[in-house]
Amino acid sequence: MGGGQHTFHNYSHRNYGLLRLREALGNSLNIPAVKTLKFVVADAFMDRLHRLGIDSLTQNPQFYGDGLALGNGEISLYEMAQAYTVLARGGRFVPLTALANDETRFTARCHCLYAGGSYFDWDILADPDARMLEFGRGLQFPVQTAIKPALDRLPRRLGDCLRLSAHVAVWMGNLDGAAMDGVTGAVGPAMVLRSVFSELNRGQDTRPLALSRDLVLASICRQDGLLADEVCESTNEWFLSGTVPPPRTGAPVEPAPTQ
Repeated sequence: MGGGQHTFHNYSHRNYGLLRLREALGNSLNIPAVKTLKFVVADAFMDRLHRLGIDSLTQNPQFYGDGLALGNGEISLYEMAQAYTVLARGGRFVPLTALANDETRFTARCHCLYAGGSYFDWDILADPDARMLEFGRGLQFPVQTAIKPALDRLPRRLGDCLRLSAHVAVWMGNLDGAAMDGVTGAVGPAMVLRSVFSELNRGQDTRPLALSRDLVLASICRQDGLLADEVCESTNEWFLSGTVPPPRTGAPVEPAPTQ
């Protein structure tokens, strides 16, 4: 996919054709991200980033170009981790404040996004099957864990990092900006992260990640995304209430909300 003087491609250089949002996000695919930026408009996207506490991006959106969707603007790991806690908090942005005694408190100021959509993203990032195309079985965790790996090797990025929708963020890279040798977010930081979460969950009574009541589960056809019938190959997917696709045949059906 071209964008000005740049040609964008997925990390694997493969084009997978039609995909669900779940697969595009879970596999950190670049082309869908750039197309999404064009759809929402760069100015609106930049405004949302600022609302999520990302203050390091001080240039006009046009300065970064379409690569803004892929991380070509340098931001801190602290900002990245803070932004991803919005998903963990059901759409609420609460600025992080680190104290000298290593405790963490949260200020009262908060911006709210649509909770249902946040929980949907949360569910995707915790789905190991959603990232199979690019990562295979390499990103498996002992308990349900929402993760967002970074694969890009853009010139302005310092090395590779693993961006998380939970409470831990891991970064590996060279401080001089030199490329890593065969180490991506899915290889280096992922191993650190798995060890951290294994220790955090040791002896704990873990539970599945919560989902919003605004989400409904529907069986859809893999080929066209419409409600499944007895003919097509089907899969289950979550939808925001009121956005369930129409059936391929028969009368419209609205699945019951989650309980």
